[in-house]
Amino acid sequence: MTPFPLLRLPRLALIPVFQHMEPSEIIAFSLLSNRAKNLVKMLWKPSVKTISFLVVSNDLSILAYLSNYDKPLRLHIKTKTVNGMIPLSKWLERVLDVLNSFSIFQINLHGSPQLEVCDALAILKEVRHLYIMANCPNSFAKKALEILTPVTTETIMFKIPFESQEELEIFMKSNRKYLSIFIEGFSELKFNMDAFLVSNSLRLSLREKSLSARRIKQFLSNWLQNEHNSPLEHLTMIIDESVDRLELLEGLDAVPFSEKRTFHYSKDLEIPPNTFSGGYDVRGMNGKDATITFEGGYQRTRFDFYVWN
Repeated sequence: MTPFPLLRLPRLALIPVFQHMEPSEIIAFSLLSNRAKNLVKMLWKPSVKTISFLVVSNDLSILAYLSNYDKPLRLHIKTKTVNGMIPLSKWLERVLDVLNSFSIFQINLHGSPQLEVCDALAILKEVRHLYIMANCPNSFAKKALEILTPVTTETIMFKIPFESQEELEIFMKSNRKYLSIFIEGFSELKFNMDAFLVSNSLRLSLREKSLSARRIKQFLSNWLQNEHNSPLEHLTMIIDESVDRLELLEGLDAVPFSEKRTFHYSKDLEIPPNTFSGGYDVRGMNGKDATITFEGGYQRTRFDFYVWN
Protein backbone atom coordinates (compact mmCIF):
# COMPACT_ATOMS: atom_id res chain seq x y z
CA MET A 1 0.00 0.00 0.00
CA THR A 2 1.33 3.39 -1.03
CA PRO A 3 1.59 5.87 1.90
CA PHE A 4 -0.65 8.93 1.57
CA PRO A 5 1.51 12.11 1.34
CA LEU A 6 -0.53 14.07 3.89
CA LEU A 7 2.14 16.70 4.49
CA ARG A 8 2.24 17.50 0.77
CA LEU A 9 -1.39 18.61 0.67
CA PRO A 10 -2.09 22.36 0.41
CA ARG A 11 -3.01 23.95 3.72
CA LEU A 12 -6.58 24.63 2.64
CA ALA A 13 -6.99 20.95 1.80
CA LEU A 14 -5.66 19.96 5.22
CA ILE A 15 -8.31 21.91 7.14
CA PRO A 16 -11.20 19.52 6.30
CA VAL A 17 -8.87 16.58 6.95
CA PHE A 18 -8.27 17.80 10.50
CA GLN A 19 -11.98 18.47 10.91
CA HIS A 20 -12.69 14.78 10.34
CA MET A 21 -9.94 13.56 12.68
CA GLU A 22 -10.39 12.80 16.37
CA PRO A 23 -8.34 14.98 18.76
CA SER A 24 -6.23 11.96 19.74
CA GLU A 25 -5.40 11.38 16.06
CA ILE A 26 -4.43 15.03 15.61
CA ILE A 27 -2.17 14.84 18.69
CA ALA A 28 -0.58 11.64 17.36
CA PHE A 29 0.03 13.32 13.99
CA SER A 30 1.63 16.36 15.67
CA LEU A 31 4.17 14.11 17.41
CA LEU A 32 5.61 12.82 14.13
CA SER A 33 7.91 15.80 13.60
CA ASN A 34 8.34 19.50 14.31
CA ARG A 35 6.90 20.23 10.88
CA ALA A 36 3.78 18.20 11.70
CA LYS A 37 3.46 19.93 15.06
CA ASN A 38 3.76 23.41 13.55
CA LEU A 39 1.22 22.52 10.89
CA VAL A 40 -1.29 21.32 13.48
CA LYS A 41 -0.78 24.48 15.57
CA MET A 42 -1.46 26.58 12.49
CA LEU A 43 -4.61 24.79 11.32
CA TRP A 44 -6.16 23.35 14.51
CA LYS A 45 -7.25 25.74 17.25
CA PRO A 46 -8.65 23.70 20.16
CA SER A 47 -10.42 25.43 23.04
CA VAL A 48 -9.43 23.68 26.27
CA LYS A 49 -11.79 23.69 29.25
CA THR A 50 -9.71 21.63 31.70
CA ILE A 51 -6.73 19.27 31.68
CA SER A 52 -6.04 16.71 34.41
CA PHE A 53 -3.10 14.35 34.97
CA LEU A 54 -3.07 10.97 36.66
CA VAL A 55 0.36 9.52 37.46
CA VAL A 56 0.35 5.90 38.65
CA SER A 57 3.89 4.61 39.02
CA ASN A 58 5.26 4.80 35.47
CA ASP A 59 1.97 5.45 33.70
CA LEU A 60 0.91 8.98 32.81
CA SER A 61 -2.69 9.62 31.77
CA ILE A 62 -4.02 12.92 30.46
CA LEU A 63 -7.70 13.82 30.40
CA ALA A 64 -8.60 17.01 28.52
CA TYR A 65 -12.06 18.46 27.98
CA LEU A 66 -12.26 20.46 24.75
CA SER A 67 -15.00 22.77 23.56
CA ASN A 68 -16.97 21.56 20.52
CA TYR A 69 -16.12 17.91 21.27
CA ASP A 70 -18.59 15.57 22.99
CA LYS A 71 -15.93 13.16 24.27
CA PRO A 72 -12.87 14.13 26.31
CA LEU A 73 -9.40 13.65 24.92
CA ARG A 74 -7.69 10.73 26.66
CA LEU A 75 -3.97 10.10 26.29
CA HIS A 76 -2.01 7.40 28.08
CA ILE A 77 1.68 6.66 28.00
CA LYS A 78 4.07 4.42 29.90
CA THR A 79 7.24 6.33 30.64
CA LYS A 80 9.38 3.27 29.86
CA THR A 81 8.05 3.19 26.30
CA VAL A 82 9.04 6.82 25.77
CA ASN A 83 12.69 6.14 26.52
CA GLY A 84 14.78 5.79 23.39
CA MET A 85 12.24 7.65 21.24
CA ILE A 86 11.54 10.99 22.88
CA PRO A 87 12.04 12.20 26.48
CA LEU A 88 8.84 12.28 28.51
CA SER A 89 9.26 16.00 29.20
CA LYS A 90 9.55 16.69 25.45
CA TRP A 91 6.54 14.50 24.68
CA LEU A 92 4.44 16.27 27.30
CA GLU A 93 5.63 19.70 26.17
CA ARG A 94 4.61 18.93 22.59
CA VAL A 95 1.15 17.72 23.64
CA LEU A 96 0.45 20.80 25.79
CA ASP A 97 1.90 23.10 23.14
CA VAL A 98 -0.51 21.72 20.55
CA LEU A 99 -3.39 22.09 23.01
CA ASN A 100 -2.12 25.62 23.68
CA SER A 101 -2.48 25.20 27.43
CA PHE A 102 0.10 24.59 30.17
CA SER A 103 -2.49 25.22 32.88
CA ILE A 104 -3.55 22.01 34.64
CA PHE A 105 -6.72 21.68 36.68
CA GLN A 106 -5.66 18.65 38.71
CA ILE A 107 -2.68 16.30 39.18
CA ASN A 108 -2.96 13.04 41.14
CA LEU A 109 0.32 11.35 42.09
CA HIS A 110 0.27 7.64 43.02
CA GLY A 111 2.87 4.93 43.40
CA SER A 112 6.60 5.12 42.63
CA PRO A 113 7.15 7.03 39.38
CA GLN A 114 10.57 7.42 37.82
CA LEU A 115 12.37 10.70 38.44
CA GLU A 116 11.87 11.68 34.78
CA VAL A 117 8.19 12.18 35.64
CA CYS A 118 9.22 15.02 37.97
CA ASP A 119 11.37 16.49 35.20
CA ALA A 120 8.36 16.40 32.88
CA LEU A 121 6.09 18.10 35.41
CA ALA A 122 8.62 20.95 35.68
CA ILE A 123 7.35 22.40 32.37
CA LEU A 124 3.94 23.21 33.90
CA LYS A 125 3.14 26.86 34.52
CA GLU A 126 -0.05 26.62 36.57
CA VAL A 127 -1.70 23.84 38.60
CA ARG A 128 -5.04 24.30 40.36
CA HIS A 129 -5.09 21.14 42.53
CA LEU A 130 -2.12 18.88 43.37
CA TYR A 131 -2.90 15.60 45.16
CA ILE A 132 -0.12 13.71 46.95
CA MET A 133 -1.68 10.31 47.64
CA ALA A 134 -0.83 8.06 50.60
CA ASN A 135 0.94 5.46 48.41
CA CYS A 136 3.34 8.04 46.94
CA PRO A 137 6.90 7.45 48.26
CA ASN A 138 8.39 10.24 50.37
CA SER A 139 11.28 10.87 48.00
CA PHE A 140 9.03 11.38 44.97
CA ALA A 141 6.44 13.37 46.96
CA LYS A 142 9.10 15.80 48.22
CA LYS A 143 10.56 16.24 44.74
CA ALA A 144 7.12 16.83 43.23
CA LEU A 145 6.29 19.37 45.95
CA GLU A 146 9.59 21.17 45.37
CA ILE A 147 8.85 21.51 41.66
CA LEU A 148 5.11 22.18 41.69
CA THR A 149 4.45 24.15 44.91
CA PRO A 150 5.47 27.51 43.33
CA VAL A 151 2.84 27.11 40.57
CA THR A 152 0.09 25.30 42.54
CA THR A 153 -2.97 27.00 44.04
CA GLU A 154 -4.10 24.14 46.29
CA THR A 155 -2.00 21.25 47.58
CA ILE A 156 -3.80 18.27 49.11
CA MET A 157 -1.60 15.75 50.94
CA PHE A 158 -2.84 12.39 52.21
CA LYS A 159 0.50 11.90 53.92
CA ILE A 160 3.32 14.03 55.33
CA PRO A 161 6.46 13.01 53.41
CA PHE A 162 8.90 14.79 55.72
CA GLU A 163 11.14 13.15 58.30
CA SER A 164 11.59 16.09 60.68
CA GLN A 165 9.87 19.19 62.01
CA GLU A 166 12.49 21.31 60.27
CA GLU A 167 11.72 19.76 56.87
CA LEU A 168 7.99 20.26 57.40
CA GLU A 169 8.46 23.91 58.39
CA ILE A 170 10.66 24.60 55.35
CA PHE A 171 7.89 23.27 53.13
CA MET A 172 5.20 25.23 54.98
CA LYS A 173 7.18 28.42 54.38
CA SER A 174 7.30 27.68 50.65
CA ASN A 175 3.56 27.03 50.30
CA ARG A 176 1.80 30.38 49.82
CA LYS A 177 -1.77 29.60 48.86
CA TYR A 178 -3.89 26.72 50.19
CA LEU A 179 -2.79 23.48 51.82
CA SER A 180 -4.93 20.59 53.01
CA ILE A 181 -3.50 17.68 54.98
CA PHE A 182 -5.60 14.54 55.32
CA ILE A 183 -3.70 12.21 57.61
CA GLU A 184 -4.45 9.77 60.39
CA GLY A 185 -2.07 9.98 63.32
CA PHE A 186 -0.73 13.55 63.08
CA SER A 187 -1.09 13.79 66.86
CA GLU A 188 1.08 10.69 67.22
CA LEU A 189 3.84 11.85 64.87
CA LYS A 190 6.92 13.83 65.85
CA PHE A 191 5.49 17.02 64.35
CA ASN A 192 3.88 19.82 66.31
CA MET A 193 1.42 22.46 65.17
CA ASP A 194 3.99 25.26 65.24
CA ALA A 195 4.60 24.36 61.59
CA PHE A 196 1.23 25.96 60.86
CA LEU A 197 2.37 29.19 62.48
CA VAL A 198 5.44 29.54 60.25
CA SER A 199 3.48 28.68 57.11
CA ASN A 200 3.13 31.29 54.38
CA SER A 201 -0.22 29.80 53.34
CA LEU A 202 -3.26 32.00 53.71
CA ARG A 203 -5.49 28.98 54.23
CA LEU A 204 -4.69 25.63 55.87
CA SER A 205 -6.87 22.60 56.49
CA LEU A 206 -6.05 19.59 58.69
CA ARG A 207 -8.20 16.46 58.62
CA GLU A 208 -7.13 14.30 61.55
CA LYS A 209 -8.64 11.36 63.40
CA SER A 210 -7.61 12.51 66.87
CA LEU A 211 -6.22 15.81 68.12
CA SER A 212 -6.47 16.90 71.73
CA ALA A 213 -7.91 20.21 72.92
CA ARG A 214 -4.58 20.80 74.66
CA ARG A 215 -2.62 20.75 71.39
CA ILE A 216 -5.12 23.03 69.66
CA LYS A 217 -5.05 25.42 72.62
CA GLN A 218 -1.24 25.51 72.53
CA PHE A 219 -1.39 26.52 68.87
CA LEU A 220 -3.88 29.30 69.66
CA SER A 221 -1.79 30.52 72.60
CA ASN A 222 1.32 30.72 70.40
CA TRP A 223 -0.61 32.68 67.77
CA LEU A 224 -1.99 35.09 70.37
CA GLN A 225 1.55 35.70 71.65
CA ASN A 226 2.63 36.56 68.10
CA GLU A 227 5.75 34.40 68.30
CA HIS A 228 5.85 33.81 64.54
CA ASN A 229 3.86 36.74 63.04
CA SER A 230 2.04 34.22 60.85
CA PRO A 231 0.29 35.41 57.66
CA LEU A 232 -2.30 32.66 58.18
CA GLU A 233 -5.87 33.88 57.61
CA HIS A 234 -7.93 30.70 57.95
CA LEU A 235 -7.21 27.38 59.63
CA THR A 236 -9.71 24.51 59.53
CA MET A 237 -9.35 21.34 61.61
CA ILE A 238 -11.74 18.41 61.33
CA ILE A 239 -11.35 15.85 64.12
CA ASP A 240 -13.14 12.51 64.42
CA GLU A 241 -14.06 12.99 68.07
CA SER A 242 -15.66 15.57 70.36
CA VAL A 243 -13.48 18.41 71.64
CA ASP A 244 -14.03 20.08 75.01
CA ARG A 245 -14.71 23.72 74.07
CA LEU A 246 -14.40 25.03 77.62
CA GLU A 247 -10.96 23.44 78.00
CA LEU A 248 -9.85 24.79 74.65
CA LEU A 249 -11.03 28.38 75.30
CA GLU A 250 -9.84 28.60 78.91
CA GLY A 251 -7.35 31.45 79.40
CA LEU A 252 -7.74 32.84 75.86
CA ASP A 253 -10.01 35.76 76.91
CA ALA A 254 -12.49 34.65 74.26
CA VAL A 255 -15.63 36.81 73.85
CA PRO A 256 -18.75 35.03 72.53
CA PHE A 257 -20.96 36.51 69.79
CA SER A 258 -24.10 35.28 68.00
CA GLU A 259 -24.56 37.48 64.91
CA LYS A 260 -23.94 36.36 61.32
CA ARG A 261 -20.57 37.28 59.78
CA THR A 262 -18.87 36.82 56.43
CA PHE A 263 -15.12 36.28 56.10
CA HIS A 264 -13.22 37.36 52.97
CA TYR A 265 -9.63 36.40 52.13
CA SER A 266 -7.17 39.20 51.44
CA LYS A 267 -6.20 37.59 48.11
CA ASP A 268 -8.13 35.76 45.43
CA LEU A 269 -7.91 32.04 46.22
CA GLU A 270 -10.81 31.13 43.92
CA ILE A 271 -12.69 30.24 47.12
CA PRO A 272 -16.02 31.90 47.99
CA PRO A 273 -16.29 33.90 51.26
CA ASN A 274 -17.26 31.96 54.40
CA THR A 275 -20.45 32.94 56.25
CA PHE A 276 -21.11 31.72 59.79
CA SER A 277 -23.27 32.57 62.80
CA GLY A 278 -21.87 32.66 66.32
CA GLY A 279 -18.43 31.97 67.71
CA TYR A 280 -15.75 33.48 69.93
CA ASP A 281 -13.52 36.51 69.33
CA VAL A 282 -9.90 36.68 70.52
CA ARG A 283 -7.19 39.31 70.09
CA GLY A 284 -3.46 38.74 69.67
CA MET A 285 -0.74 40.76 71.36
CA ASN A 286 -0.05 42.40 67.98
CA GLY A 287 -3.61 43.77 67.86
CA LYS A 288 -4.88 41.29 65.27
CA ASP A 289 -8.47 40.12 65.78
CA ALA A 290 -9.46 36.50 65.20
CA THR A 291 -12.59 34.38 65.50
CA ILE A 292 -13.01 30.77 66.61
CA THR A 293 -16.03 28.75 65.48
CA PHE A 294 -17.10 25.18 66.23
CA GLU A 295 -19.34 22.82 64.32
CA GLY A 296 -20.10 19.62 66.19
CA GLY A 297 -21.51 16.31 65.05
CA TYR A 298 -21.63 12.71 66.20
CA GLN A 299 -18.04 11.98 67.35
CA ARG A 300 -16.81 14.75 65.06
CA THR A 301 -15.75 18.37 65.54
CA ARG A 302 -14.94 21.05 62.97
CA PHE A 303 -12.84 23.91 64.28
CA ASP A 304 -12.30 27.10 62.25
CA PHE A 305 -9.89 29.90 63.13
CA TYR A 306 -10.29 33.13 61.13
CA VAL A 307 -7.86 36.06 61.25
CA TRP A 308 -9.53 39.31 60.18
CA ASN A 309 -7.76 41.55 57.69
